[in-house]
Amino acid sequence: MKPESPERAPRIGWTIAAFARAVDVPEHVIRRACRRGDIATVRFAGRDRIKRGEAQRIRALLELDEPEH
Repeated sequence: MKPESPERAPRIGWTIAAFARAVDVPEHVIRRACRRGDIATVRFAGRDRIKRGEAQRIRALLELDEPEH
């Protein structure tokens, strides 16, 4: 299985680890925000994922540009 690229969001959404790498924030910070409900996640294939719209919202809060596709 090919590892996820932090530069592109998969169709289902970002894994927490990939999103943390993409926004250059420690993974534990993103996981904590997800547990608190600050970042909405969905469960797919046994993994929590951050949907694209939610990722865009977080990027806007952090004032980050979208990754180029």
